[in-house]
Amino acid sequence: MNLRLNPRTVVMTGARNVLLMGETTSYLPFQITAQPFAARKKLKLTMNVNNEKSRNVTGSELTESRQFGYTDWFGQTKLTLTHERRVQRDYQSNLSFRTNMKAQLTSQLTKKLLSNVEYRKERKNPSTNPMSRFSKVSFEYEMSDWNDIGLSYERYYNGTDFNRDGFALNYRLLNNNNNSEISASYGFFNYSTHNDNSISLKYSYTK
Repeated sequence: MNLRLNPRTVVMTGARNVLLMGETTSYLPFQITAQPFAARKKLKLTMNVNNEKSRNVTGSELTESRQFGYTDWFGQTKLTLTHERRVQRDYQSNLSFRTNMKAQLTSQLTKKLLSNVEYRKERKNPSTNPMSRFSKVSFEYEMSDWNDIGLSYERYYNGTDFNRDGFALNYRLLNNNNNSEISASYGFFNYSTHNDNSISLKYSYTK
């Protein structure tokens, strides 16, 4: 069900029940999207709330998630911020929590050069590795129509052997005359205990 509260605010909600293999799951989503300022039409705020409850002969499991989002443009730069919190109570009444935060900045630096900066942080409890962080910086350059090259650097940390720094180089050429595409990529990842190298070459053709 959609309800427009005013020209810049929309509310959506509903309900759904699913019965599968003796387990009944009900979903109660709620979403509100708003443009709070008439003078800034590209600024958007969103809130998503979802309650999910599963029941069977042994008991019930409850999951509640809440997500808040912010999007705005500053010239040729788009800023996106999201925050999500998830709480779950399992069939044994154990509680677990997960919090995610993400920030992304996309900029059209020149007519042919695009940059993207991304940062994510996740916290889980209970967990032996409660915190993880991921950051990435990438650039994409359009050499000609449907022909681009990309370069990126990323870093991931969660306090284990999966900690890594990585570089990637990507190339893509799309030929609309014969419906073919060529893509190639190279990646190097420096883990805590070893290094990984990957090379990929792909050619596709549609007739």
